[in-house]
Amino acid sequence: MIDFLKNKGVASDSILLIFVKAVTILISLVVTRLLSTYLSLEEYGTYSQILLISSTISSIILLGMTDATNYFYNSSNDEKKIKYISTIFITQVIIGLMTSVFLIFFSDLISIAFDNAKLRNILIVASVFPVLNNLIAMFQILFVSIGESKKIALRNLIVSFIKLGIIILTCKFFKNIIYIFIVQLITDFLQVLYFYFVFKTKKFAFSLKNVDFRLLKEVFKFSIPMMVFVAASSLSRDLDKYIINFYTDTETLAIYTNASKILPFNIVFSSFLTLLIPIITRFVNNFDFKKCSYIYKQYIRIGYLTTWLLVFCVLFNSKEFMVLLYGEKYLVGNDIFIIYLLVDALSFLNSSLILSASGKTKTLMIISIFSLIMNLFFNILFYKIFGVIGPAIATLVITFISTIVITILNSKILKTTFFHFFDFKEILIFILQLIITGFLCVMMKKILYHFIVHEIIILIIISILYILSNFILIKNKCFNALREINKYK
Repeated sequence: MIDFLKNKGVASDSILLIFVKAVTILISLVVTRLLSTYLSLEEYGTYSQILLISSTISSIILLGMTDATNYFYNSSNDEKKIKYISTIFITQVIIGLMTSVFLIFFSDLISIAFDNAKLRNILIVASVFPVLNNLIAMFQILFVSIGESKKIALRNLIVSFIKLGIIILTCKFFKNIIYIFIVQLITDFLQVLYFYFVFKTKKFAFSLKNVDFRLLKEVFKFSIPMMVFVAASSLSRDLDKYIINFYTDTETLAIYTNASKILPFNIVFSSFLTLLIPIITRFVNNFDFKKCSYIYKQYIRIGYLTTWLLVFCVLFNSKEFMVLLYGEKYLVGNDIFIIYLLVDALSFLNSSLILSASGKTKTLMIISIFSLIMNLFFNILFYKIFGVIGPAIATLVITFISTIVITILNSKILKTTFFHFFDFKEILIFILQLIITGFLCVMMKKILYHFIVHEIIILIIISILYILSNFILIKNKCFNALREINKYK
């Protein structure tokens, strides 16, 4: 039995989160496969357009309030917490409902802009998604801060099974994507009610009598730069899809959307990050940079050891995974899929946690605006040069640059250096290990094709061999990092 599992701490608490997240991710992949199989490219393109619109609007109206929720809850006394959190949540509800009315009113114009008349009716249902998504995200921050992360995990598990049932019923019987959004609307609304009543029982209720709109000046001083950062980052992340939608058609957008979908390589490190957010925030506010720097270094170490293992596994079997996840009709997007695997490999480093915890929101705002402008320029330029694959290349280039910049700024805040966070010898050896074992598995895959016809069976065998062989070589490094992180609560 691994000793870090015996004691309560960040690492041991995260084991449940990792298990639940693994199940929810599996369900999510099944949902994507069902939709990709049963929906035509045009229908899936419409589905992707709604998610794209909802994601962009959600990030804009969020106003940086998830970060504000974390910051003001973990840095205020009990009396002020009630006022700050009530004010933040009620403000988000007001802004969100106003946005819903706006989306309904302009649904005709939006459908014309996307050249898709089917969007108009669906937008009436989906107009409430942005505010519901934001409230759920803000509640999750609160639940982690009060030590109820396990409730978040179990909630995610239940919701995932519900969504799977919705998709199966819709694909089999209704065959109309509007029913997917109707039932998801009901599900999200019930989630918000659940979070509200549980938090009310555990801590306090949000009510108008606790709202003090005079606090918004201080809240917005912190959150508006974060709003610009989140909105610009979200738009930058989705910019390639907007470019594809503008220059091509709905069917091409469907292929590009699946090929560029973020895959769950962050299953381990994101579970730790969820639990580390309030801890790192407290360390930074208490100017305990030494501890914060050390725990952040261990977080990065877990990030590349786990993320790159999964990324390289998929990279060496990209075509087989593309067919497994989305179906053969999406295989034309394999090159885009490969580029986004490299983007995913950088995801754990592109974290604004240290900057936001230290209140450097204006710095984040400047970075995000610059990244957005450069992303727009390179997306258009690379599309003209490389075609459909161009925006994916642009995303990779900008992600790499912004990752380096953010990591350097994080190191300066923690009074250390960029190189302090990385053991470059270990990283180089690890990459060589992944490449060598990858080529060995590719050779074995060619041999297996002579004996086994079904490519999915071969994919499962090769993937298990690749992951297990590499994990055996890195397990001690992973467990050492987990032990160090588990010291903090």
